[in-house]
Amino acid sequence: MQAFLDKHQLPDFNPAAFSSHQCEEMIGLIRRSSEDQKLVNHDEDSPARVQHSQTLSTGVRYGLLAAGVMIIVAVVAGAVMF
Repeated sequence: MQAFLDKHQLPDFNPAAFSSHQCEEMIGLIRRSSEDQKLVNHDEDSPARVQHSQTLSTGVRYGLLAAGVMIIVAVVAGAVMF
């Protein structure tokens, strides 16, 4: 976002003041960000500033793993009872 503001020499984020070209560019940034499931990083040339995105956070992964283990235990316990 900051790179967009700097590129167009805008002091702050005020979409009401954007030109039609700036609006179209912003929509493109949002679409690419949504498709990539990450923030658009215009500084990717700099290795120190590269941001990696994760599809699932560590907590969500562990939660899904725990839920999977519980389902397997429940299925096995149900099979033993019958």
